Amino acid sequence: MGYLFSGSVELTADDKNRFRFPAKYKDAYLSYDASNELVIEDVYVLKMPHTNFLTVMPKKVAESFIRQMQKLLYINETRDTRIAKYCISHIEPCKVDSQGRFVISQRQKGSLILDKEIVMVGMGNQIEIWDKKVYEASMASAEEELSASFDESQERSIIDNMVIGIE
Repeated sequence: MGYLFSGSVELTADDKNRFRFPAKYKDAYLSYDASNELVIEDVYVLKMPHTNFLTVMPKKVAESFIRQMQKLLYINETRDTRIAKYCISHIEPCKVDSQGRFVISQRQKGSLILDKEIVMVGMGNQIEIWDKKVYEASMASAEEELSASFDESQERSIIDNMVIGIE
């Protein structure tokens, strides 16, 4: 199955510090088994050291990601090899219950601080989990940066052409 997560949703943790996947992202944890029965699968969570968010992957995406990372393990010790080792050793399953709720463990969070309010952001075949305040600040900064770059340039970018349908 090809995943196409997009948009964003604000969520608040319940009194047991659980979050509930919004309906638009249910494909992250629901799949069908061989007998066409609907099953709930773990999602996989990865916190990269240089980011302010968690990356959430459906099981199939995580398996593919890990296979790609494994290919880098057999070359000389390089930056890519170290990244691959880090990713493989830090990506972890996260249980999703029958109500679509999940709890992010402290190990999965790493040094990231997540308050009770988060934002889930669809990023194609992955979902990012941000602390709401950090996300809002990051998006405000990105918006300023993009606005300034558009003001400085009269040329159409590749993205402009994709958005308005010009090839």
